[in-house]
Amino acid sequence: MILYKTAKAVEELAAAKRTLTTLQRRALLLADGMRQLDDIRAGINRPDAAELLYLLIRQGYLSQDRSLRHQLQTPAAEAASPVPAAKEPEAIEIAAPLSAETRNAILLIVRQTSALHLGLFGQDILGAIDRADSDKALRGCISRWHVAMIESRSGREVALDALSEVHGLLNGPELPADSAAA
Repeated sequence: MILYKTAKAVEELAAAKRTLTTLQRRALLLADGMRQLDDIRAGINRPDAAELLYLLIRQGYLSQDRSLRHQLQTPAAEAASPVPAAKEPEAIEIAAPLSAETRNAILLIVRQTSALHLGLFGQDILGAIDRADSDKALRGCISRWHVAMIESRSGREVALDALSEVHGLLNGPELPADSAAA
């Protein structure tokens, strides 16, 4: 069986803001419409590769249906399309530092879900989170936590909802401490 990237996958790979883990993105890159499923699984080189690919199919990033694959422009179509005007370089968006309340809310979600679904494996992730000395390091730990949740039997069902909640905290508007009480 051959897997094809959908338009959603191509958008994810081209987007500056990533929503998938590095492992999930690697799977999308391997699904080039020419590789067999076994070759993609071998390229991922993990025991849970089949589950990861199934998850990407369910989420609409990959398809077995050739008609749903992303249509790449042909050289003739590229020649017919107008050349885009040069753009000003876009400013790099730097995330605002997390407030202590936001960081604590994220840690609470990660700790609770790890305790319920990851068992001893979660201890390693929680230790890394405790050692995270920056927001960037915390975001890396969150990625590890999410992959672990997807890989666990009981965590798989709640992983997406928990990650959505964490992303809401990471990307949501920060409220001043005095307006949160109002």
